[in-house]
Amino acid sequence: MIAVGAAEQHKFAIIASGVLLLLFALLLPPERPKLSVDERAKELGALIVVDGGVYRDAQAPQRAKLFIGVDRLWVLNSGLVVLSEIPLQELREVVVEPAGSDWKLRLDCDRIAAEFLYRGNFAEHLARVADETLRSRLHRQLSVLR
Repeated sequence: MIAVGAAEQHKFAIIASGVLLLLFALLLPPERPKLSVDERAKELGALIVVDGGVYRDAQAPQRAKLFIGVDRLWVLNSGLVVLSEIPLQELREVVVEPAGSDWKLRLDCDRIAAEFLYRGNFAEHLARVADETLRSRLHRQLSVLR
């Protein structure tokens, strides 16, 4: 008879814990869908996305991607939040240079200078890809005179 009472208590504890877990699951907000790089590029109107290495600005350095549009460059962090927006017509100089064992991409603009550090085995390649991609967007066609 004592064993039956213990079994009833265990059954009650299991049911109570199941109800608590169900209530907890219902109270949690649903997981927000994560934006993909493609979706974020469409939102911004970016044509090309390249690796931005580590973006070094006034805040803490963080991994970045460069979203390049027709007339703008956006620097986004790994959460796809815009860190900086640079109109391409303000871009005065694009420099790729070694920085010790790393490579650095520096963008000089009218109002800011942005610096991106690439590390690892493919640092030079990634920095040069970003450089060439940016330069390809800077070459504008001459307007037609009427």
